[in-house]
Amino acid sequence: MKRWLFLSLTVVSLLYAESVDEALAGFEDTPQVVQGKKRKQATDETDAALAGFDEESASESSSGDDLQADFDDEANASATEQSDTPFLGIEGLTGALTQTWAYSYRGKGKDHGLSMLKQSLFLDYEHRFENGWKFKINAKAYYDALYDLRDQPYTAQEKAQFRSEVRLYDAYLQGSLSKRLDFKLGNQVVVWGRSDTIRITDILNPLDNRRPGMVDIEDLRLPVPMLKLDWYAGKWRISPIAILSQHFTLNPPYGSSLYPLPIKAPDDERYHDLGFALSIGRDFDAGDLNLYA
Repeated sequence: MKRWLFLSLTVVSLLYAESVDEALAGFEDTPQVVQGKKRKQATDETDAALAGFDEESASESSSGDDLQADFDDEANASATEQSDTPFLGIEGLTGALTQTWAYSYRGKGKDHGLSMLKQSLFLDYEHRFENGWKFKINAKAYYDALYDLRDQPYTAQEKAQFRSEVRLYDAYLQGSLSKRLDFKLGNQVVVWGRSDTIRITDILNPLDNRRPGMVDIEDLRLPVPMLKLDWYAGKWRISPIAILSQHFTLNPPYGSSLYPLPIKAPDDERYHDLGFALSIGRDFDAGDLNLYA
């Protein structure tokens, strides 16, 4: 298939903030204050949404050369700071409305011309209790009018994946059970490793690969339900994790121009077994050491 070039324009309409840079701050977890002393939350979890993705991960590269999107990720990534202004009068609630267009000038048939006309709504709620515990939940919904406006032979799989979606992202409760033990339960992202190009140990969360190179940077990793404990023994951090539900990376649907194979690959086999993981780490003056299982 021929190489694609997408020319895109993203217009971010914030619902409450004065500037784009104020839109979604707080997407990253901040260190907690425990008994008057700041203690760093697990390093592999702080920056959970963005760590290891200064630029787009190789996991998000296109399937072959049929798509090479030079999408304006900076415009999307800039909407990662949260405003202090309550949305709809609800303290702790913030949100953003985004309009995204994409155009392909070298495709044929349904793959030529306007290829995206998507409106997205992101809502985030965070509440901190007096005891230092935190509850956080956010979700995103989008609708792409292109699949209703264009009379093209889109497959049922394409419409199901790209036309509209409502997805829950973070939804967790976090706090300290004692001076040395932290607790986090719910839908969350846990990042193992900091490589931008190779995900060897960063395997606890699936990715959204449906539109390679064009996924908002904060949405690349998909949260899954986990129970995570962080126990601090001196300078060492020991983090046992129970993965409560199994989820899979989202790939381009069969029949779309982004699908890399000429035939349909087998679907992921669904299962509901518990998963377990463990990380042990320590920061040194000249570096750090982390072990994963």
